[in-house]
Amino acid sequence: MLKVELQKYFDTRFSHELSNIKWFELNDVPFAEGGFGAVYDVNKTNMGKLRTQLVLKIFKPGTGSNAAQGLKTIQALQQKI
Repeated sequence: MLKVELQKYFDTRFSHELSNIKWFELNDVPFAEGGFGAVYDVNKTNMGKLRTQLVLKIFKPGTGSNAAQGLKTIQALQQKI
């Protein structure tokens, strides 16, 4: 299992359950990969097992502007929610 600890995040307040997450445990293998990142199923968090499925996208290092553009797109979507 891979463990990811959150250092900085934007809380959309979409779910109280998601607002209190401090770390994720992920599958070792992503279920999807693209040009600038990989998507993993979240198995567990510090809040325990989640009631709904959650996935986490991790940007690949060294992908330059593609990763930066992907992050901008995600942040813009979060601001609209």
